[in-house]
Amino acid sequence: MNRKKIMAALFCNLLIVLFEAVGGWLYVCRSGWDFAQFYTEDSNVFAMLACSCLAISEIQILRGKKTAIPHWIQFAKYISAVCLTLTFFVVIFVLIPIQGGISTAHFMLVDGSMLYHHLLCPILVFISFVWLDPLRPMAKKDTLAVLVPTLIYAGIMIVLNLLQLADGPYPFLRIAQQPWFASVLWMGLILGGAYGIAWILRVLAQRQTDC
Repeated sequence: MNRKKIMAALFCNLLIVLFEAVGGWLYVCRSGWDFAQFYTEDSNVFAMLACSCLAISEIQILRGKKTAIPHWIQFAKYISAVCLTLTFFVVIFVLIPIQGGISTAHFMLVDGSMLYHHLLCPILVFISFVWLDPLRPMAKKDTLAVLVPTLIYAGIMIVLNLLQLADGPYPFLRIAQQPWFASVLWMGLILGGAYGIAWILRVLAQRQTDC
C-alpha cells in the first residue's frame, strides 16, 4: 500500500471527525437535541463514527498491525459517502430552490452547522472514499445494501407523517399535504438518486483499488 496515500486518508478522516464534532456542537447549541428527525444530521453522526473507525484502522495499517481495512468499516464508510453525497445534492437541487433559491443558499451552505454538515463534510467524505482510503474491491450487491439506512429513515418518517406525529421535516416528506402521486414521485427521485450515487461511488472507488 502507498504509505503517503494512507497518511493523506488518515488526515482527511480525522479532519472529517473534527468537522463533524464542530458541526454537531453548533447544531445542538442552536437547535437542541432534536437532530434525530433530520436525515442530514443522522448521516453526519454516522459519518463521524465511520471515519473514526476508519482512522483507527489506517493507524493500525501504518503501524504494521493490519494489512487491510475490515469489510464492515469499509461498508460503513460507503454508507456515509452515499448518504452525505445524497444530502449535498438534495440541498443544492431541492431544498435551496424550494426555500427561496439564491437568497437561501448562504444560509443552507455556510451558516453555522450547515457549513460542516451540508458542505465541508460531504465533500471531504466523497474525496476520501473515492481517492484516498485504502479500500478493497466492493461487491455489486453492496450498491443496493447501502440504501437500507435511507429506506429505514424514509419509512419511519412517512409513517410518522401519516400519523401526524411529525411534520416533514423535509417538504417532500409532508405526504398529508400533497397528492399521493407527488409523494411517489419524490420518493422515486430520491431513492433512484441514492442508487445512482451508490453505483457511481462504487465504480470510482473500484478504479482506485485497481491502480
